[in-house]
Amino acid sequence: MIPLRKEHAGSCNLGYTWPQDGSVVEVTPEHAALLLAVPDGDFSVAQPEPAVADEPDRQIEEPAPEAPISEAPAPRKATARKTAAKKTATTPEPASVEE
Repeated sequence: MIPLRKEHAGSCNLGYTWPQDGSVVEVTPEHAALLLAVPDGDFSVAQPEPAVADEPDRQIEEPAPEAPISEAPAPRKATARKTAAKKTATTPEPASVEE
């Protein structure tokens, strides 16, 4: 099938109809040859329209390489912990009274 464009809306005696100016209709190669040969027939072979991409071309970037995972767990920050032994208060000895 050949996409045939007709400059002005109309039909032909082969049974094809172009409903609007510039419409494109698929016709057999034999019919296309006959219609293109008509002087002042307003027929031309339509060029296929380029496919429109859904998204513009974007370059794909690879993710950054990951750091190797260590076998040992990450070190913890040292925190000041008070143990029960350190919390025991010492009571001062009573002062001796000299008489």
